Amino acid sequence: MRGGVAHGCATALCAFDGDPGVLRRRWELFAAGAPGGLAGLGEVVGVRRAGDGRERLVYLRRTCCLYYTSAEAVRCASCCLTGREERLRAYAERA
Repeated sequence: MRGGVAHGCATALCAFDGDPGVLRRRWELFAAGAPGGLAGLGEVVGVRRAGDGRERLVYLRRTCCLYYTSAEAVRCASCCLTGREERLRAYAERA
């Protein structure tokens, strides 16, 4: 449950169109002060978009949402069961 909360909060922040460095620091401050150990459940990192080269922030989970256990058997984009480099590459390829 805490992983889902961390993912939701970080994803909302990452969707904001602002300075990636400022947003990353804001996440770190928020997560460090949040109850439930949110800071250790994932990380906000920058990736360069393949299409336009702009940096955007994404959240990499360290906890599993268990979605892959559903009938669809699909992993989420930030799935901790997928290697870090593979997740970053996939995020960079998205528009």
